[in-house]
Amino acid sequence: MISQEMLKARLHYNPDTGDWTWVEHPWFKSYAGRPVAGNRDKDGYARVSINDKNVKLHRLAFLFMLGEMPPAEVDHINGDKTDNRWCNLRLAERAQNGQNIRDSGRNTSGIIGVNWNNHEQKWQVRVMAFGTRHSGGYFSDINAAIAKRDQMVKELHAEFGVLQGVTP
Repeated sequence: MISQEMLKARLHYNPDTGDWTWVEHPWFKSYAGRPVAGNRDKDGYARVSINDKNVKLHRLAFLFMLGEMPPAEVDHINGDKTDNRWCNLRLAERAQNGQNIRDSGRNTSGIIGVNWNNHEQKWQVRVMAFGTRHSGGYFSDINAAIAKRDQMVKELHAEFGVLQGVTP
């Protein structure tokens, strides 16, 4: 287990920028003051090896700032996995963290929860929340569908939902 004291002896975290620098590197003394390069895992999160254990930097921010590893997941509020500023990090349960996702670009509208339904020839709104799919109906106008989707996201996901706003 990594303690806050041991972490602060090895790494410095700047909560305003989210940057990490070496205080003391276990093998290379010349690394002191240098940025922590770390590496990216398969999901795009920055990691660093501490005591032969790879740990995500956004989780280490909680240890650095609060003195303990987070009990749950850590959510990047703006969805940018590389933005480890303290103001961009918050504790989340797995289901909450899954609500704060961005569109993969693979659906027909480019908006999560809004898709073209060929059978109805309308835009269909469906929002997932905690394992349940909620239907918002069908709309001829995509802007109306997006507005309905955003209303549902506000109700179902609260601060963890990502609003899309009405397109021009």
